[in-house]
Amino acid sequence: MKLSNSHVLTTRLCAAFALTLGAVTLLGWALGIPLLVQLRPGWTPMVVNTAIGFALSGIGLLAASAQGRWPARIAAIFGALVALLAIEELCVLIFDISPALSLPELHRPLQPGYPHPGRMAPNSALCFLLFGAGLIASMHAHREIVANWMQRVAIAVLAVGLLGVIGYSLQLEYLYSWTGVVRMAVHSGVGMVALGSGLWNLAQARAGAQPISDGKEVAGVYRTATLLLLVASASAGVGGFAFLQDQVEQQMRDDLIHMTVDRILMFEQVIQDRSGRATVASEDDDLAMPLRVLASAPDDPAALRALRVWAVSQRANEFSSVRVTAYGRQ
Repeated sequence: MKLSNSHVLTTRLCAAFALTLGAVTLLGWALGIPLLVQLRPGWTPMVVNTAIGFALSGIGLLAASAQGRWPARIAAIFGALVALLAIEELCVLIFDISPALSLPELHRPLQPGYPHPGRMAPNSALCFLLFGAGLIASMHAHREIVANWMQRVAIAVLAVGLLGVIGYSLQLEYLYSWTGVVRMAVHSGVGMVALGSGLWNLAQARAGAQPISDGKEVAGVYRTATLLLLVASASAGVGGFAFLQDQVEQQMRDDLIHMTVDRILMFEQVIQDRSGRATVASEDDDLAMPLRVLASAPDDPAALRALRVWAVSQRANEFSSVRVTAYGRQ
């Protein structure tokens, strides 16, 4: 069975990209080079298990693009390894366990804010599970039903990866802040797009090796249109959510600024009002007369009594306490 050269070439390019991406990221972790792991400071790094998944997926996709029964079996074996890795990571996420395979201490310097550093993002694990199943099924891709199923899996992997990349440009931090999960690294999203494209072309290559009927051509057009519609709809939905999120954040920011300014003005007005009333009270004749007597006779009982009566009377002016300081005494 001869495969389509163009589809095979595209599949191998995607496989080489995924393999190189995983190998470079593993090298970055081994040598402690953050640039190879997270691309930019502050971005989510690709964890070790994700890099291993890309390396295994790249090798499996390369084997699947070759002709013969043994390459197909090798591809199925690597697909099973990728699927098992994804299942393990999904179990870690679902049951909230922290196995040593996640290498938390290695990841902690680049994931200081995560409670469980080293965990694979859930959408990455789901993509690897689907892709691994697609590689296993590639042994029987000469069957039309299997090839169609592989194409649907490829669309799902490609769409999730594309949304992961778009999420960075739209800054959808709210989606990850309230769920508590780790977001997909931006280069993981690019890698998923490559794997989805490679699996799609592999299915097309397998299907292209069989005689093409008019019905298959129409079905291919429908599948391509479905892919474009899915990507456009998902992009529009995520874009709309990002727009609404930005509007809500801006409105909340403006409301908080207005509330803060109003509270500051009110506090300043209260201080000015009470300072003015204190100034008026200090100029009261009922206060000045006993003070003049106490200046010459500090222990005069009548003057002290009049001063206390005056102080008590100030409660009607909403003074909670009164202290009089004059002639070196209080």
